[in-house]
Amino acid sequence: MKIRLLVLLLLACAHALPAQGWTPQQSGVSQALTSVYFHDHFEGWAVGEGLTILHTTNGGEFWLVSELDAPRGLSAYYLSKVLFTSRQDGWIFGAVGLAYHTTDGGVNWNISLITPSIDVYGAFFITADSGWVVGGDEVILATTNGGVTWMQQHSTPSSWLSGVMFVDRFTGWAVGKNGNVLATTDGGNSWTARATGLCAWLADVQFLNGHRGWVTGDSASVFITTDGGWNWDLQTRGSAKTAWDMQFTDSLVGWIVGGTPASGSLPETGLVLGTTNGGVTWTSHIITPNVCYFGVNFTDTKFGWAVVDDGAVIRTTNGGVTSVDPGGTTVPRNPAVASCFPNPFNPSTTIQFALLHPQHVQLEVFDVRGRSVARLLDEQRLAGIHNVEFVGTGLASGMYLYKIRTDGLESSGKLVLLK
Repeated sequence: MKIRLLVLLLLACAHALPAQGWTPQQSGVSQALTSVYFHDHFEGWAVGEGLTILHTTNGGEFWLVSELDAPRGLSAYYLSKVLFTSRQDGWIFGAVGLAYHTTDGGVNWNISLITPSIDVYGAFFITADSGWVVGGDEVILATTNGGVTWMQQHSTPSSWLSGVMFVDRFTGWAVGKNGNVLATTDGGNSWTARATGLCAWLADVQFLNGHRGWVTGDSASVFITTDGGWNWDLQTRGSAKTAWDMQFTDSLVGWIVGGTPASGSLPETGLVLGTTNGGVTWTSHIITPNVCYFGVNFTDTKFGWAVVDDGAVIRTTNGGVTSVDPGGTTVPRNPAVASCFPNPFNPSTTIQFALLHPQHVQLEVFDVRGRSVARLLDEQRLAGIHNVEFVGTGLASGMYLYKIRTDGLESSGKLVLLK
């Protein structure tokens, strides 16, 4: 099933935060984002409440907002995890066994409901074929055929698991309620408890190899093991905030994000912690204090993104270290980019573009021979998102090109008129 495009372009008007080396990015959505994944410094995905997914090919300067097809019989949707095993093969998981699978880099997302149905809180794939999901009732499901079928490996009623990770096809861990850590050395055919009661609950687990790993969760607790999870040492604890997600890029550099939702008169508070010495010490990065951060993903020790419960995305390109931006603003490379919907179209389509600041805009449509067939704009426009209708009545079916020019910059795209 193809995704339905809702907003074809949104401007990331990003104001730098020189105190911490993080930059907020405008995603174009206001609902909570729960998970983020990047292939490299440029292409990434984010998901959250509802069926909305975000996609960027320029590091988050601009986000393409799309909506997944809704499965029949479900009235409430929540997406909890996005991951890719390659540039072409990826997964999105959510509540009540909701799953979407792409094999063409996200051009099409096919509904692949998990049976038996569980609320998926965590997922991990070691290859395109072999993966695991965890969720409510402490269920662990595994697939060895790319999600065609799922086999239940473990279940404990009235409990739940929220994180899972494997370092190879056989060795993996899962964490959840009551601070439990489960482990397997046979691909999940059998799971044993290697720790219980580390804290009230654990949200995520990260291992670099079969020996060294970390878990995090309630009270921003972080525990480390060097023997595969048999023994755990507390590295930090004491915050009233909850850690929701964690990633280590190597044995030294790691990140934890989280926060505490608002309660009564108490505002919600955010949590972003970073370490450069394997968790011996953790540094607090106060980005925006009154939000919760639900997901984090780094492609290396420098480039990383985190997603927020108000729909925001933050990015660092220097590992979050203190830096000074003399200009005070990070400006996208191209402050005006256009796209259109529907495309192909008949008889009309809407061209949408965004401006960082007020400026003169020229928008023109050409045929394939370079002849102008319509000049849609030649005027001053305010900052923000703009929609311009193009009507193809009187034109022959075929391909056309639109060009938008502003402040010496130019963007273009293709239009297809089908009558």
